[in-house]
Amino acid sequence: MRLVLGDPTGTAAIWATNGVLELLADKVVGFGGRLETLSQTAINASFGLEPIDEAPRRAALAAMAIQKAVSTSEPGGRLLPVKVAIHTSQFVIAYVSGARRSDPDAERLSNSMLEDLLSQAPWGAIVISPDSEPFLDRRFKLEALDSGATPSAFLVTGHRATGLAVRGTMGRFVGRHHEMELLENRWILASRGHGQVVAVVGDAGVGKSRLVWEFINGSAAQGALRLQASSLALSSATPYLPVVDLLKAYFGIDPEEADERARERVTARLLELDRALTPALPALATLLDFPTDGERWDDLDPMARRTRIQDAIKRLLVRQGREQPLLLVFEDAHWIDSESQAVLDALVESLPTACILLLVVYRPEYRHGWADKGYYSQIRVDPLSADDAERLLEGLIGGRDAVEALKPLLLERTEGNPFFIEESVRALAETGALVGAPGSYQVVKPGAHIEVPATVYEVLAARIDRLPREERRILHCSSVVGKDVSVEILAGVAGSSVAALEPVLAHLRSADFLYEAGGVSGPEYTFTHALTHEVAYSSIINGERRATHARAVEVIETLHTDRLAEHTEDLARHSFRGEVWEKAVEYLGRAAARALARSANREAAALLEQALSAVAHLPRDPKILERAVDLQFDLRSVLQSLGEFKAMRERLETARADVETLGDPWRLGRLSAYLCDNYRVMGEHDRAVEWGQRALAIADSLADLELQVTANTYLGQISLASGGYQDAIPRFTRNIASLTGDYTDKRFGSPQPRSVHSRTCLAWCLAEFGEFPGARAAAEEAVEIARALDHPLSLVTAYFGIGYVLVRKGDLAPALAILEPALEMTRAGHSPVWFPRIASLLGASYSLAGRPHQGRPLVEEALERSSAMHLVSGRSLMLVWLAESWMAAGELDRAREVGTHALRLAQEHKERGHEAWAVHTLGRLAARLDAPSHEEAARLIDHALRMATELRMRPLAAHCHVAFGHIRAMADDQLNAKHHLAAGADLLRELGMELWLPGAEAALRRLV
Repeated sequence: MRLVLGDPTGTAAIWATNGVLELLADKVVGFGGRLETLSQTAINASFGLEPIDEAPRRAALAAMAIQKAVSTSEPGGRLLPVKVAIHTSQFVIAYVSGARRSDPDAERLSNSMLEDLLSQAPWGAIVISPDSEPFLDRRFKLEALDSGATPSAFLVTGHRATGLAVRGTMGRFVGRHHEMELLENRWILASRGHGQVVAVVGDAGVGKSRLVWEFINGSAAQGALRLQASSLALSSATPYLPVVDLLKAYFGIDPEEADERARERVTARLLELDRALTPALPALATLLDFPTDGERWDDLDPMARRTRIQDAIKRLLVRQGREQPLLLVFEDAHWIDSESQAVLDALVESLPTACILLLVVYRPEYRHGWADKGYYSQIRVDPLSADDAERLLEGLIGGRDAVEALKPLLLERTEGNPFFIEESVRALAETGALVGAPGSYQVVKPGAHIEVPATVYEVLAARIDRLPREERRILHCSSVVGKDVSVEILAGVAGSSVAALEPVLAHLRSADFLYEAGGVSGPEYTFTHALTHEVAYSSIINGERRATHARAVEVIETLHTDRLAEHTEDLARHSFRGEVWEKAVEYLGRAAARALARSANREAAALLEQALSAVAHLPRDPKILERAVDLQFDLRSVLQSLGEFKAMRERLETARADVETLGDPWRLGRLSAYLCDNYRVMGEHDRAVEWGQRALAIADSLADLELQVTANTYLGQISLASGGYQDAIPRFTRNIASLTGDYTDKRFGSPQPRSVHSRTCLAWCLAEFGEFPGARAAAEEAVEIARALDHPLSLVTAYFGIGYVLVRKGDLAPALAILEPALEMTRAGHSPVWFPRIASLLGASYSLAGRPHQGRPLVEEALERSSAMHLVSGRSLMLVWLAESWMAAGELDRAREVGTHALRLAQEHKERGHEAWAVHTLGRLAARLDAPSHEEAARLIDHALRMATELRMRPLAAHCHVAFGHIRAMADDQLNAKHHLAAGADLLRELGMELWLPGAEAALRRLV
């Protein structure tokens, strides 16, 4: 930070300036700054030399205090001109013999930036650099100094209301009367069978958790079964973490309890509650890491498991609510993992008739989809009012005189944040500024000289720094172990004994850093709040933190040799952060497999990314290269299911170098097949064919059935997209013949079994030929297999196949009956990659059914999703359907614009079948425009008919004949009109396309 004063003149002015500089220097130091240089007209200061300092905010607060200090007139009535510049940058700092040394080049750059900022700022302003803006935007009102797209500077014009999220543990509970009344009202409704969800939202530290704590421990919630769970910032990639904690609390399971005994308790309690819940046992056992013997669970697809897990938890909680009203609390939902979020969403849908009050506590950045529910309420927790904050201070400090002495400073710094107020008072007591006992303190230092930390982070960091060395070390070790700290593991990590830890932990507990959570097999502690944990963890020096994580791996492996599976996620986290790279690769791979087993694809992708990062640190010998390639292949499959095709390409290109180094035909074949598929979906068909043929050649040389099926699938899909249906059909038919018996459910690197996918593609090809009986038979076989496997993704795939056949044939009612539930399945997350195809086909069906207002938004959404995925293959056909929707709505100019785009895209990517449909649509459009061109329309339809004949697309040929007949009739060419209408009607009749036959026959009769 650099502050400059207007240049004074005269001795009196110099004296006045010296006095002002002393005042302003006190403001800088009071907000934690360090004076670097001081002159008659300027101050240079630095903030953030200590860890967890929120330096930009401190500097801005000091600047505003300076601004306020100079706002009064000097003697003689003059206003003292001053302006302040703030810039944020990183410096390398070292202390040599007690003296600080920093990078001189970085200092020069920073000083140059500050001078540039000051040259732009008017007098009286606080100006900040763009590098400082992200740190201050949430807490201060900022205005761009210039109007450019990327402002070169910002002015600080005032405060924003803010807070820091933690639950207060000191002082009286003040205010929040309306919030408590709403909670009590919603509890009455829920306990009477009208379930409610209440969102408790607010910035960090404003008292969300304290509000919830007061409610659930108050008289209003007496008689409730109270269950709480929370998400953790350090464990957000662990699937179902809060859900598992909630289940363990419900069933009373201790982490160290034997599986058999714990499973017996779960089974007994479940059956005691309701024997109808017996089918939920495998799902609950999976979450609790119990064996699932005697069940088909291991045979289920991950998507099916995911669905059953959600259903099991929902049924359990809803049924329990009938016995005793439930009060469920999910805290820190802003850190929730995606699988727990899915459980939460499913539970919310079941609330209307349940005896459950669900409280979800989160920060504003969290998003959900419940706001439109009639049983949803939101409580916005804001900072305390000035009166309530003063009442809180009175309870914390005591005497009125002491409160008056501290109030201006504390309220200005805390901005009504209850946790910050409590921690600030605690810091004052610990530094000796207050003496006595809570509630009866005496102030022993003048208020102007009391240094109150400027943020909650700094309060906690300062408190941690003031701990005795051993207690601070144990707290740091605890933060590495996790938010929940097993004393046995902590003793091993800290190199101590459980007995030696007892007095240290007792003091940390009394100081409100930790609280004892109990445990059957030994004591366990939990951090009082997530922020306490974050700050303790962040304040550890990197090297020490890394070594502590590495020790944690050794300790867990030693203590839990026979139960490592239960600690997989912890071992993955510790080995990665401890840079124990070989173990990190192993445990992260296992954790990813566990996530996939629960259909937690997003978490699995994050874990595999970490595993690949760990592999990069290992020697590049053949064994490691093979492991790296296999991880890339695993990640490719996960990314495919998520529709992230661009990221897939990057991963496959990375794997390519390693595969070529290894010279391994097996892996080279799979890489070739995966690159073929990736180039295909992104519309690069020529390159896709090259890689597909390479994969097939390798497969044949190795007699590798898996690779043969995979290569045939992708080459068949390329032929399908290119209009080469005649070439595609033998490939899919060959796959189907190979995938029988034990091979029916084999995926061979695909998100769904190849037997289902090949039948779907075969049905698509046959539908384009007009061979509807064969197409429908293949599609129905795919549906039958998918249902037998209980695999949602396969079912979505099969539904598309049969839906496509029905739409091409014009059987709209059964098509809608298939496609509408398929769309809901894709929206539920079962198959994001299939959403564009399902949604666009359903949209086309609505348009054909005379409901373009329903169809068009679906096709547009499908196009948006496909664009976001970089999914190019088939996009031209979606555009054809969008053009048809616009035409059905009478928006002919829009239809022509979209249709032209469809034609251009199909030609660009050599999708000849889709090109033929696009030309047909444009031909019909040309005949309907305000100034119709019959010759242009006839030319286009004739071209489409020639393409349809060449590609053997008989349904399209029927449509072309009918369209050509209409066009010839409008041009008074009766002979050709009759010929084409008759040909079209005959073909429609032969193919069973009854939807369009009456129109063709009526047009023909009008000509006779």
